[in-house]
Amino acid sequence: MQKRKNNCMGGNRQFVSKDNSCLPFHPKQWRYLKELVTNDDINQENSKKIIDLLIAMEQRDSVEGRLGLALTYEIYNAFYHLHKLDRNNNTEGAALQSVLACALQRSVNHLHDVYGHLEGGPSPTYKKTMEYFKLPGVVAAYRNDIAHGKYPTVDSMVDAIVEIRKVVIDCYWKPFEGTSKGTKIEEGKETLFADFVRKSRAFILPSNTSPTPNEEDERLLKEMALKAIECDFTYFGKSFFSPAFAIEDVDGYSLKALPEPVLHSGLDINNGLNRLVLLIYQALKKTGNVFYFCIYGLQEIAQESSEVMRQRKEAFFNSCARIIVGSGHWFSISETVQLLKWDYTLPLTEPVFENMPSTVRDNKRIVLELKKIMNSDCEEFDATPENDGLSSIKINKCKPWGKVVIDKYEKY
Repeated sequence: MQKRKNNCMGGNRQFVSKDNSCLPFHPKQWRYLKELVTNDDINQENSKKIIDLLIAMEQRDSVEGRLGLALTYEIYNAFYHLHKLDRNNNTEGAALQSVLACALQRSVNHLHDVYGHLEGGPSPTYKKTMEYFKLPGVVAAYRNDIAHGKYPTVDSMVDAIVEIRKVVIDCYWKPFEGTSKGTKIEEGKETLFADFVRKSRAFILPSNTSPTPNEEDERLLKEMALKAIECDFTYFGKSFFSPAFAIEDVDGYSLKALPEPVLHSGLDINNGLNRLVLLIYQALKKTGNVFYFCIYGLQEIAQESSEVMRQRKEAFFNSCARIIVGSGHWFSISETVQLLKWDYTLPLTEPVFENMPSTVRDNKRIVLELKKIMNSDCEEFDATPENDGLSSIKINKCKPWGKVVIDKYEKY
């Protein structure tokens, strides 16, 4: 994209010119650069490659002001320094904040210019530009704060740059293959889950280091959770109960779905989890996946070979499950029986589902279903199921757990 007065693509938001003047490179080189840019493995090495290629293109380009490339440069220059500089070091942390602020301000300014070229006139406000590209209005507020010498937090600026990156990829890189014809590529499950994790982070950061999430943050989180669940629920469920989200790995890190994982000690899981899970619960309920969400959590515990990681996964699962149960969610009889089976065959240190039924009729029906299982000639449950990732009801009838559960519900 270059600075031109013509409307490049009519009424849509793909800022790609139709003529050959926007090709100061070989298509093969462009495709390699595009592969690097659209790859979600955003590390220091890849960011440096992207920066070097963009600089090389600019040096042999006869046209000034290619805004798509300029935006890409600002984004990956920010990512490069994010990985290179230590934010916890006073000197490097200050330098990182300056780099991010500069990159964010320039990126918003470039988008403001793009709006004008696409619509044939300047955007009335930066907020209007954000609405045009479907970006959160707070990004424009960050730009204004920076212009007046007030820097947002590093995490806030990174989140904003990540959102701008998505716009640049969707509107510039994905539609354009280095020729005059373009293609549209849908977001994958990894990207959608990473977006969900990125937005969730604000809910589990200590309150003294991050602004309290507002209603707009809640709306965006529910929207991101729903997109990730609808794209690939199996991937979402398994990733949620892993270090890709809020469980601490053996090295002390969490949120590993992000380009830069976060030290688990820097999170405030206990304080923010209730609000977070209740928001996710709405997306799970809407898609009919509350029961399966619990099953995936239980399976992650069952399949974990490390005792330390098993304990961490169980503790996190118990916290999430108790929030769901406490919200008043009503599982069906068959779902309740399945959950009780998992409760006692793992076994969980603190059973979560044993006190859910609230009527005598349901208690009796649960007892009947449990007796059917006890009378079946079944083996132990399958820890690595093949059918849709869910284990069937398989119980070792020699184990005493069945009688324990029946006794509890007959006396409830």
